[in-house]
Amino acid sequence: MILSTETWVQKNDMRRQARLCRDRIAKDARLDFAYKLIENFFGQFSILADTNVAGYWPKGSEFDVKPLLFRLDQEDCNCLLPIVIGKEKILNFGEWQPNDKLARSDIGVFEPTNDKSSGIPSIVLVPLLAFDKQGYRLGYGGGYYDQTLTALRARERDEHITAIGIGYAEQEVCQVPHENFDQRLDWIVTEKQASAFA
Repeated sequence: MILSTETWVQKNDMRRQARLCRDRIAKDARLDFAYKLIENFFGQFSILADTNVAGYWPKGSEFDVKPLLFRLDQEDCNCLLPIVIGKEKILNFGEWQPNDKLARSDIGVFEPTNDKSSGIPSIVLVPLLAFDKQGYRLGYGGGYYDQTLTALRARERDEHITAIGIGYAEQEVCQVPHENFDQRLDWIVTEKQASAFA
């Protein structure tokens, strides 16, 4: 994965601005935003019991997806959280249930402990700094989600992998700089709506 110098500079500039923007949005976010997101999510997706859904444990000003995870657990979904394996860029996913104790990874993200079973998600909820109308997202620059989605989509057989960006509506930008290895989202769900990308 080789990033052009121009795109690297554009992404880094946008990351700085997007972090400040998301921090401001999160600070002013109303308490009902998470519940509006749940409503928008289930307004578009009928999730069957035993579906493997990978979420994330929010860090900093990321949209708090925990209420959605609790609701998915109530719907008898198999909830998973990402696990970083050393410097490996492809994430593993460990099972999560409410009241589980989580471990802090080397990069400061909370993840399931080693005794939890692993799973392969059919739905991946993806945090972001920004997104555009084409389905491209701006992440933190580590490449974890791009490489993980690439691997999941390469191995899918009978089941489509659905990547759903989770964020605030105000995180939308005109265009996210991208290269051919950047993985597009299938959907974006915010406190205002759920939208599919063509």
